[in-house]
Amino acid sequence: MTYRYVLRVKMRIICELHYLFLSLFLLIFACEVNRYMICVSLIKTLFNMKALYFICCLLICNLSFAQTKVYNASKEIKGTDYTYLCEVRNGVFVTLKNKKCVFRGLQQISNVSKSEVEEKDVPFLKNDDASHAQVLTVCNEVLGQFFTTKMDKKHNPLVLNLFISSETGRITDVYFCFATVQKCGEIPPEVYRDLELKLKKDVLFEPSEEGKKVNYIFRQTVFNQE
Repeated sequence: MTYRYVLRVKMRIICELHYLFLSLFLLIFACEVNRYMICVSLIKTLFNMKALYFICCLLICNLSFAQTKVYNASKEIKGTDYTYLCEVRNGVFVTLKNKKCVFRGLQQISNVSKSEVEEKDVPFLKNDDASHAQVLTVCNEVLGQFFTTKMDKKHNPLVLNLFISSETGRITDVYFCFATVQKCGEIPPEVYRDLELKLKKDVLFEPSEEGKKVNYIFRQTVFNQE
């Protein structure tokens, strides 16, 4: 075996090793590039998700803020099948009622003498407690989704002024009274409209003989009363 032949073999081995090392380097480089691209892709995805989350939070905050501003001043609130009169006192206390209220601004009077009357010793309704329980049941069915915990119910009373027909015992008018700083002030007007319709449909009072002699019967109920 000549020296020249041994030299050629060595050179070939060196070339093969160089080729192997170059292949390994290119493979490692490709993996690093691929990993870098994956990292970049993940960073972009996370950034986009974070941006989307931030935008969603802003939208939710804006919607919540806009909702609380619904009852910020005295005005008319128009829905698909109703118009509510929103009366705000001292920027806090809200009275919400249908513009088509039958007994709005009318005194309770006798149908016979036409003079003003007051319910005293003889009640105008029979089974008052049972009807009161019906009102609270309907309120819980409609508004229960907004008051899921004890903390939600605490310090969030909703006062309902009910004007009842002395002839049929059905609720004719409903006034909703609440404070804007309470959770009740975050409930959309259409929910109060649903509650109004359900109260008129599901609750039935029973007027007494004395109650049938007046133009309407008034009752006040408090939902979420502590």
